[in-house]
Amino acid sequence: IHIEEELQQGEGGRRRVYYHEDVDWWQRLRIESLESEGLKYTLLTGQARAESRFQQVQPRSIDPFLKTLTSDTRSDTGIGRVMFELLLPRDFKTFASGKQDLALVLDEASAVYPWEMLEYADQEGDSPLAIKAGLVRQLLTHVPPDTACRNRKALVVGDPLVKGGKFPQLPGARDEANLVHKLLTENGYGGPDALIRSSGTEILTKLMTGKHEILHLAGHGVVDYLLESDRLDENSRKKSVRVSGMVIGEEHVLTAVELQQLPAIPTFVFINCCHLGNTASGKETRLDRPNLLAQSLAVKLIRQGVCAVIAAGWAVDDQAAETFARKFYELFLSGGTFGDAVKRARTAAYDMHHGTNTWGAYQCYGDPGFALKMQDRSTAESFESGFVSLSEYISAIDNIYVDAMTATRSRARMLRQRLDSLVQELHGKGSWLRAAKLQQALGRAWGELDQFKAAIDAYAKALQCEQAEVFISSVEQLANFESRYGVELHEKASRLKSEAKRNELTAAEAKQITTQAAQMQKEAKRLVNKAICRLDQLINVFDKSFERLALQGGAHKRRALIYRENPRSLKKSLKDMSGSYEAAYQWGLACKGNIQAYPLTNWLAAEWLLHGGKISKKDVRYDFDSLLAGALSHTVVEKINSESFWDAIQENDCRLLRALKSSSLSEHKERIADTYLLIRKQASSARQFRSVVEHLQFLQILTHQLVSEDVASDLKWLVRQLTVNAG
Repeated sequence: IHIEEELQQGEGGRRRVYYHEDVDWWQRLRIESLESEGLKYTLLTGQARAESRFQQVQPRSIDPFLKTLTSDTRSDTGIGRVMFELLLPRDFKTFASGKQDLALVLDEASAVYPWEMLEYADQEGDSPLAIKAGLVRQLLTHVPPDTACRNRKALVVGDPLVKGGKFPQLPGARDEANLVHKLLTENGYGGPDALIRSSGTEILTKLMTGKHEILHLAGHGVVDYLLESDRLDENSRKKSVRVSGMVIGEEHVLTAVELQQLPAIPTFVFINCCHLGNTASGKETRLDRPNLLAQSLAVKLIRQGVCAVIAAGWAVDDQAAETFARKFYELFLSGGTFGDAVKRARTAAYDMHHGTNTWGAYQCYGDPGFALKMQDRSTAESFESGFVSLSEYISAIDNIYVDAMTATRSRARMLRQRLDSLVQELHGKGSWLRAAKLQQALGRAWGELDQFKAAIDAYAKALQCEQAEVFISSVEQLANFESRYGVELHEKASRLKSEAKRNELTAAEAKQITTQAAQMQKEAKRLVNKAICRLDQLINVFDKSFERLALQGGAHKRRALIYRENPRSLKKSLKDMSGSYEAAYQWGLACKGNIQAYPLTNWLAAEWLLHGGKISKKDVRYDFDSLLAGALSHTVVEKINSESFWDAIQENDCRLLRALKSSSLSEHKERIADTYLLIRKQASSARQFRSVVEHLQFLQILTHQLVSEDVASDLKWLVRQLTVNAG
């Protein structure tokens, strides 16, 4: 029998409808809690559509099973199945039979549920989701600047010394700590000896005076624990406070407060705590659930900047915990990805300790593709996929596109390496590179990774493919990336021209650099004009849309930057920018029925620049101040989070424009900068926030040329604050 290494696609094949086509990538499933005691489920893919479903949840039905599940280390047949049926929408349950690796993107409320323990019925009986396929968690929050420590040092804490008899010593925690310390040492991680049965003072001293890439904690944990305070109440009695965290001494708990004060942010944290709950009245409350400790600490650590966190949701079996830790660290420390290491560690604990539920107790937060040894994974060999079908490559590329939306700088570098490796593989796959569907996927992914030239090339190849099925959105994005790459080339050319003026260069060297810069500027102009022409054609053929008008305005905005040395072309570009964004604003009012602040602020910014910063009611057909006031009333944000990012940004953009028009930016710039940075900290990804900085840079450059050096200086200060402090 001769077996082909690649699947051959013939004529006449029929297709089934799936949510996606590949089982080898990690499907993102977003789960959000709603005020109506329900959950919203959304499938995140690289495609234009996103499947969403709402599921009503009755706490009184869920809580008894949740309490039983998290209060014992033994496996309780049936509870996982009941949770599965109660929590998941009916048509999303089909994922279970597909045995798909899942990355659950959760908010703080939905993270409380033990998703890892859900079981579904198949031919073999009730099967755990997290065993039949990989399952990790990601937090629905911004991705902080990539400042996690990478010094190959680790700190392991096991079974802290707790006097008083309230908390018994934990031999299992000691054994686990010794095992983990040994594995870390064998894999080249330095740092102090494992802190076994150490006092709280010793533990805090090591935590606060050292910088550690990995932090492993094993001991007693408490949730909502009543701790006596040194402060007195109005009756001169000592106050009591409730704390959650790891017990490190008698009446001494390591909480998120101390972890937030670490001198360096760890890259990875493993928290394995045996949990105890306590209330003043003895009555059960929702905070008695031990899984809240894992959820609480994980959320705070991830928001702080930790790349990956594993936290035990309830007490674990000692032997099963050791199996999980050993398998996980063996794979993770040797360069394996977080998702794969978790998946295999869970399977090992399940297979070897089938009577326990420890395999499902671990809540694992992090990107499934995250790896400690990213620098060792840069070669094509490290990323060899083993794919045999075109659909596998497209799904993997779509997955990179989704990952890139929230990637840190280091993660983005790894994603670029991964994508480049896949492209290199595809060169040996015959005609697959001539598939329009593949090239569009590549265009999306390269563009999201800011590799604009590669994105342009991919989209151009898609248009040239025989029997090409090209989405209109792909042509729109091609134009978008052409204009963005044009600006990138122009700014590079400007830097080269400055370099050519250095005294130490010979005349020949200076001429060579000047010639190269001129060629770049010429190409930049060609690209931006081609982008504008492409968008004009789309509007003429397919009519206006909000997206096309906004992209057209953005292209004219970038043309203004590229042609800023030519007063006539600059003025025309700003007028066209104003016209396109005004049309997008009016389209939004007519078709969406509400104020779209993004085109409005760009339209008014163009008008402010055109009139040299001196806007009067006669200068525009609409009252500048009234328009800004309307936008501000529409974009008021009560709580800044990832969902309200753009409204929060547009609200601050409106305040910036009002300060510019009233010539009061110098008075308000610090407040405006603080608000931008608050939004960056609480709501945005690096990719999202980069667009904010680019807009301010646009205003700074053209304000210097058209309005005032003093105002430009204030804008430059704003850009510097955002660039330095936002990461």
